[in-house]
Amino acid sequence: MQALSCVLDIGSYHVQCGVDHREFIPRSVFRNVLLYPPHDHDKNNNELSKTFESTSERSLIKIGDYEIGKFLKQKVNGTIPNNFFHYPIQHGQVQHWEDFEHLLHFIYESELRILSEDHPCIMTHSCLPILEKKKILNIMFESFLVPKFYLANKALCSLLRSGRNSGLEVSSGHDMTCVIPIHEGVVLSHAVLKTESIGGRVMNEHLEGLLTECLKSTSEEWMPKCSFLKDQCLAKMKENFGFYISQDYESELALKQQELSNCREKYQLPDGNEILLDSRMKFQACEIIFQPQQVCSNNSIPTQGLHEMIYQCVQQCHVDLRSTLYSNIVLSGGNTMFTGIDTRLRNELNSLVPTDMNVHVNAPQERNYSVWMGALAIARCSQNHDLWVTLEEFNEFGENIAHRKLIMT
Repeated sequence: MQALSCVLDIGSYHVQCGVDHREFIPRSVFRNVLLYPPHDHDKNNNELSKTFESTSERSLIKIGDYEIGKFLKQKVNGTIPNNFFHYPIQHGQVQHWEDFEHLLHFIYESELRILSEDHPCIMTHSCLPILEKKKILNIMFESFLVPKFYLANKALCSLLRSGRNSGLEVSSGHDMTCVIPIHEGVVLSHAVLKTESIGGRVMNEHLEGLLTECLKSTSEEWMPKCSFLKDQCLAKMKENFGFYISQDYESELALKQQELSNCREKYQLPDGNEILLDSRMKFQACEIIFQPQQVCSNNSIPTQGLHEMIYQCVQQCHVDLRSTLYSNIVLSGGNTMFTGIDTRLRNELNSLVPTDMNVHVNAPQERNYSVWMGALAIARCSQNHDLWVTLEEFNEFGENIAHRKLIMT
C-alpha cells in the first residue's frame, strides 16, 4: 500500500497542512508566526532561536493563533514586545531557517501527529531560487528523513486546481500580490509581475488609518499595541464586518457622503465591547486593490491597480497567448476573498482590452485553499511521482539532485 502524502502550503501569513486521506481542505490552518517567550535572563533576539534545540526545549516556543493567543492572555496579558515574534517566511522567502525547522517540527508533531519518515511530502513555494530549494532539500531529508519530496509552484497548483494548465494566475496574500502567466504548465517568468503594495499587510495599515480617523473622538484605547493581536483584530474585522469591493467606488462614496447619519454601524470587538464604525470602511479599505495611489497617501505605493498589473503582464506575453490568458484568469489567496472582486476586475479589464477580447475571471469559492488543494491533486497523480526526489537519490547525489528534478518547479 502506497504511503499517504503530507501536503504543506507554508505562506507568509498562514500555514495550511494536511495528509492525503480523503481530505479536500487542509486539516489544519494557523498563523505562520513563532513566539519565543521572554526569559528572566537577558538574551538578544538572535540567540533566542538557537536555544530551543531539543524536543523539550522546542515545546517552550509558541506557534500559531491558539498557542500564542493563550500565552498572551494568561501570562503577559498581551504586553509582550514585538521583537519576540518571529515570522519565518516573508514575501515568499524563508527569512529564518531555524524558525522554519521549528515550524516543521510543530506541523508534524502537534498538528498532523505523524512521523515524517513514513510519509512523502509535497511543499509549495513562490518561485524560490535554486539555493533555497537545496536548503529545503537538506532539511527535509537530513532532519526529517522523508522518503520522497517534491516542491510545487504555488501558481501552478492553483491553476491546476481550477482544471487548467494554461492561464493567468492572480494571487494576492498578506505580503504581496503576484500575476503569473502559465502556458501548458510552464511559468512564463519574463512576464511575471509582483508587488508588495497590494496585499493584506498594506490593507491592514490603510484600515488602521481609517479606524483612527473614525474613532479619533474616542479616548479609550481599543487597538492592541502587540503586532500579533493587532493583525488578528483587523483580520477578524475584515471577515466579520462584511468588507466588499465596490463596483463604482466614486459614486458609492458620494452616495454614502449624503447619508452620513446612516453610516454608523455597531461592531463587537473580541473582548465583547462594542464600537460604532463608519460603514464606508467596508469598501474604502478594499479599494486599495484597484486604486492604491488614490486611496492611500503613501507615496511609495505605485499607481498600478490589480487590473493594470494584469494588463501589463499579458502585454508582455506573445500575442498568440493573450486570448487564452484573458479567458483563463484564476484568483487565489486570502486577499481575493472579498465579495465582488471578480465582477469589478472583469469590468476594469474590459475597459482596457480590445472589445472582441473575452475576459473571464474565475474566483473559486474555496480560493483561499486553492494552492493546497492543487498540491494535493499533484500528490494524488501517480504519473507525477517520477518527478519527486527520493531519499535514495538524495543520499547518492546530495543537494545537487535539485538541478535535475527541481530546476523547473
